[in-house]
Amino acid sequence: MLKFLLRPKVLIAGFAAFFIGGLLLTFTTGLGSYLFDRSAAERGMHRHIESVFTDHKFLGGACMNVDSDGDGYVSCTARTANKQGIEQTHALECAGAMTLQNGCRSQRAQVIGRQP
Repeated sequence: MLKFLLRPKVLIAGFAAFFIGGLLLTFTTGLGSYLFDRSAAERGMHRHIESVFTDHKFLGGACMNVDSDGDGYVSCTARTANKQGIEQTHALECAGAMTLQNGCRSQRAQVIGRQP
């Protein structure tokens, strides 16, 4: 059995299967993250607005497709209207599907050129 596995053709076929499997796994994970992070974030945004702004009506919102800073959250913008009909825009960061986080938070202020 060991002689069969050590044949060059078997080794090449095994390496090719491993390589192609790795490429497929990488592609499907990336595609899944691209497609599902946004929809999970938008569902989270809707739940967040309804729970935090109970006296507002949710008018709509949108989330980015990609987590640009790698923290597991994507940027979202939600629109609401209060009982008088005055609209507000809310900048949020909501967790994507491929992370252990869930829910949303207010966007953090970005300080450019700040030294740690």
